[in-house]
Amino acid sequence: MKAPVVIFAYNRKEHLRRTIEALGLNMGIEDTAVYIFADQFGKKEEQEKTEAVRAYIEKLEQGHPFQSLHVKYAAEHKGLAASVISGVTEVIERYGRVIVVEDDLYTSKDFLKYMNQALDFYEKEPVWSISGYSFPMKHLKQYPHDIFYCYRACSWGWATWKDRWSMVDWEVKDFAEFRNDRKEMWKFNRGGTDLTPMLCEQMEGKRDSWAIRWCFAQSKKEMPSIYPKDSRVVNMGFDGSGSHCLASTEYETILNCREEDCRFEILDLDKQLMKEFRDKYSDTFWKKVKRRLKTMGNKRL
Repeated sequence: MKAPVVIFAYNRKEHLRRTIEALGLNMGIEDTAVYIFADQFGKKEEQEKTEAVRAYIEKLEQGHPFQSLHVKYAAEHKGLAASVISGVTEVIERYGRVIVVEDDLYTSKDFLKYMNQALDFYEKEPVWSISGYSFPMKHLKQYPHDIFYCYRACSWGWATWKDRWSMVDWEVKDFAEFRNDRKEMWKFNRGGTDLTPMLCEQMEGKRDSWAIRWCFAQSKKEMPSIYPKDSRVVNMGFDGSGSHCLASTEYETILNCREEDCRFEILDLDKQLMKEFRDKYSDTFWKKVKRRLKTMGNKRL
C-alpha cells in the first residue's frame, strides 16, 4: 500500500494549485490517497485569500487524479503548528506512515516513488524521517551515493512512520533541563546552530513551529534523516508570500529529472557533508553582515 499524502493549505491559492498539479504528474498518484487540511483565516484581511483557496479545493473535489481525496476545513484559525500536528496524527494513526507536503512545494515526477521506496527500505532501520528536499553542496558533486544521512529533519516534503511520530513530546517538558546541559545543546546543534535559538523562541511563545520540536525529539533519540543527493522538491514559498518565510534565494535547488531509481543504502554520516550542511544552517558573523547589507540595499530601492 502506498503511503497517503497530507497537504496543508492556508491562503495561497496559486501556490497550492502548482503543488497539486505537480503531484498530479507523479508516478503512482492514481494509487495514492490525498488528505487536504485547509486552515481558517486568522485575520480579517486574509479572509478573501482563504476563501479563494477553499473555492479551488471544492472545485478539485469534483475531479482529481488521486485514488481518493479527503478534505477538512478548519472552523477557526489553528496556525501551522497545530494544523500539522493534528493532521499528521489523524492520518498516521490510520495508515502507519505518511508523506507530508505543504502548499508551496513543487515536486518532481518521481517524488512519490522515491518517498514510498524509502519508507519501505528504512522502516526497520533507526531512521527518523525521509526528506524529499536537498540543496546543492560542493561535496555532493563527488559524492558516490544517491542518499545521505543527516542529523536534522526537513519539513519541505517529508515522510515518516507512526512509531517515530509518537515519540515526540510536543510540550517539551524537559526544556529547562536541556538549557542547562551543554552536551545536549551541542548534540542538537550538529544540524545547525540555528536550532537551539529556534527552540528557545518556540518555548518563549515567539515562534509557532512543529518542526523545531520534531527536530529536537530527533536529536534526543539520535536517529538520522535520509536526504536525496538530487532534490525531489523545490520550495516556492520564498517569494515573500508566506506567513513564515521571507523572500530569499538562499535555499534554491535543482529538481531531479533523472529516470533511474534512487539507490537506497545503509550508510554512515559523512563528516564533510555534515560540516557543509551545518554551516548552511549556522548564523555566522558574515551571514549576518551579508543579510544586513542586503536589507539596507532593499531599503534604498
